[in-house]
Amino acid sequence: MLSLIIIFIAAVHYNDVWVLDTDCVIYADLVCANDGWRILHPGKTFGGCNKENGELVCETPSERYGHGAVMLNETTMAVYGGYSNECHDYCDDFWLFDIPSVQWSKVESLSTISPGNRWEFSMVSDGSSIYLFGGHRLWHGFSDDNNVENRWESDNELPKGGYLNDLWTFSSSNSTWHKVEGKTTCVDNPGLTWESRNDKHCEIYWPSARSGHAVVYDEKRGGMWLHGGYSTYYPYPTSKSAGSSFGNRELGREVTALTPTWQFYLDDLWFYDFKSGYWTRKKTFGRKPQQRTDHIISLSDEIIVLHGGFGDNEHFNDTWYYLVDENRWLEKKEFVHALYPDTCTDDMAAVQDDPSCVELEFPNDLRRSNETTLALKYQDILPFSEQKGYTPDPDYPLYFGIVNDAEEFVEELRQKYQEEYDDKGHRIWLESSVPDGTPIAPKAASAPRQYARQKVVKYNETTNLEVWEWCISVKGEPTRDRKDDGKFGRSNTSIFIPQPRRQSPGWDGCRELEWKYPPSRADHASVFVAKHDMLVTHGGISYTSPAHDTYPSLNQARVLSDMWVLNMHNCAHNCSNHGVCTNGFCECDPGYYGMDCSNITCPGSVCEYDANRNQQCTHCCYDTIDERKVPCNLIDDELVLFSGKTEGICDGFGTCQCAEPYIGEDCSILDCKHNCSFNGYCIVEFPQSKCMCKDGYTGEYCQHKECLNNCSYPNGVCDLDTGFCDCATLYNPYDRTKVWDKWQGLDCSYLPAFSSASRVVGSFVALGILIFGLLLYFSYHYPLDMY
Repeated sequence: MLSLIIIFIAAVHYNDVWVLDTDCVIYADLVCANDGWRILHPGKTFGGCNKENGELVCETPSERYGHGAVMLNETTMAVYGGYSNECHDYCDDFWLFDIPSVQWSKVESLSTISPGNRWEFSMVSDGSSIYLFGGHRLWHGFSDDNNVENRWESDNELPKGGYLNDLWTFSSSNSTWHKVEGKTTCVDNPGLTWESRNDKHCEIYWPSARSGHAVVYDEKRGGMWLHGGYSTYYPYPTSKSAGSSFGNRELGREVTALTPTWQFYLDDLWFYDFKSGYWTRKKTFGRKPQQRTDHIISLSDEIIVLHGGFGDNEHFNDTWYYLVDENRWLEKKEFVHALYPDTCTDDMAAVQDDPSCVELEFPNDLRRSNETTLALKYQDILPFSEQKGYTPDPDYPLYFGIVNDAEEFVEELRQKYQEEYDDKGHRIWLESSVPDGTPIAPKAASAPRQYARQKVVKYNETTNLEVWEWCISVKGEPTRDRKDDGKFGRSNTSIFIPQPRRQSPGWDGCRELEWKYPPSRADHASVFVAKHDMLVTHGGISYTSPAHDTYPSLNQARVLSDMWVLNMHNCAHNCSNHGVCTNGFCECDPGYYGMDCSNITCPGSVCEYDANRNQQCTHCCYDTIDERKVPCNLIDDELVLFSGKTEGICDGFGTCQCAEPYIGEDCSILDCKHNCSFNGYCIVEFPQSKCMCKDGYTGEYCQHKECLNNCSYPNGVCDLDTGFCDCATLYNPYDRTKVWDKWQGLDCSYLPAFSSASRVVGSFVALGILIFGLLLYFSYHYPLDMY
């Protein structure tokens, strides 16, 4: 079975038939790797017409364009009307092309009526009948029997013409045409009086006259969809208007101009039910395609796909989906193949390909004095000059941090130090450009997945510089749209965290993406191949420039010969294998987000899809109920609003980057002030972290030094800055106005004696008392008679 047949139409008219077999070998989303277009019938010049018995007999349709062509069944293509030189203007002949035999045959209708000559009409087939609507032909008002007196209403010489809105059906079973008349719809319309209580309002709902509109057959609903087109009014506004002739002025055909708000290009959408015979206009809500003509529409299940067209002096290249079940339009802006700019790189791929790129480690812990002793002594943080891995480091006298481009940075250094002098005119020599305490790479990471490489760059004839350069190209900004007050050791400026970029829509450098899709065009052809669920378009008219918003006054028109395929179930990166592609939109699995589902969600991420199939997410989010932390959730389906609050951003790799002063995997916890002054451990708990101070330190953020035994208060007061006791003063017990001494000892616990006797006399007295006591003891317990 041949899946696609297209007749080429161009500025030079053709009548050849070509075929493309869509069942050929296809790689990825390309078409026919080993086979392509082939000609079925080359056509005949002037249709191969010859006069026989005074009548013109043709072998094929004459060269033409603006005709209608449909597949009447699986093996037969029907062609009607169009514009051809052989028809003198517009044609009314009807032809069938049999694919197996590759033969044309002209259909002579058995009925006395037919749609007549016309072009730019629409035609669809349900497999047994053909439905033809609208189009354009020469306006009957141009005939000699028409003038302003009869309001140009005579159709004696020319059939009703201009822009048409008649509907015709052709039955293949009896080869007859039938004109479909509109059916009246009546609704109750009671008046204000008793007599008018049963009044009804009756109306025939029917599309207005037009040409260049688009239609598509809907097998499921048993009807056809119609959209857009072009129409104008007859006669022309005045006899002096463009398009009128001198003959019209001589006949006095000047009339009043119509309102300038006349809608030449149309954007209405209709559905015609074959069984009931009623037209229904679809009144959609929200955004919709701009008015246009000569565009295409195709149907894929529950979606009508619209592309291209012409309107208001502009060729279009936009693509729209009409969601039948939801009765609304949705513009399709993202497709499968992105044209990534140079600014949109894949950092992780570049890192894997460059062995010089190393993953940075987090900085060393700050060393303290007396770290190896258990003695109770304050362990002060050593100065950075004694900290390994921090500047200033004698092993790295010239350290410049990590720069974006080592070559450019060294060139800037050359310019700076060749021209800078101090106030005394002395040359300023090359020095480290980062402040003391800067971590030295490769132990200089501020977040996971940070990669850098060390490059040796020539500075001058005698000096080479070792400069670290980032292998990653973007920076996360958790402080965007916010700024901290800078208190308690926190930053009051924007914070930027280097991280790798993923080559994916939505990332910095990848936001303004262009996609690979057909350039602007109109009057092109299309067919939907249901077997492969793909829309195939070919040809059309466009500008010499591919830009869709360039006016033809600046660009000449050109005829196109390209073919494009839109697969309805192909998505960018195949949704990164982390989602389902439905009608060209990714629906990501839990744990992933992004247009192509390539990003990994972070703790606290909640994602939902809006009515336009766009994913809306909140990241690093948390909520509270009765002071307990709970997950965020969707609170407004229509506006896609979430509960809770967000204190950070997601890096796309599953890690939250928190804005100060928040920490935690979901940025829900307030940090410890001043990082516990580096004198304790931060106990991270919701909602506020707390400091657990090391021995010898105290205070809300371990900012104070403890004194031994709290100076045996109230015997002394602790100096929280030094950790030493200031012992209280003691007064003379016999004269409280006189200072005698202070409490003694490291903790002010020793009370000095106020007074004492002579040391020599006192000793003899004490000895005598002791001897006297011993004599009494032994005389009582051991009498003399015991011996």
